[in-house]
Amino acid sequence: MRESERKDREFTSLTKEIFLLQRDDMRGARLHLRRRLDAYTAQLASACDRKTNLQVSINDILSEADLNAKARRPHAE
Repeated sequence: MRESERKDREFTSLTKEIFLLQRDDMRGARLHLRRRLDAYTAQLASACDRKTNLQVSINDILSEADLNAKARRPHAE
């Protein structure tokens, strides 16, 4: 396989994965990953806005993702 074909295939695969993380009807592991990425993204954006270094606590990300999950659903999953 040529280098350009390999890169095209990798790009297509990545594009599909990104699409799957943007869907509104996600469940399970992808939904948990999206919530964690959303929490991380919010902290990254805040650090950029303040022009400070990003210091991420994994426990904070997990807690924030869990809190967001509980706030978005009226009943337990």
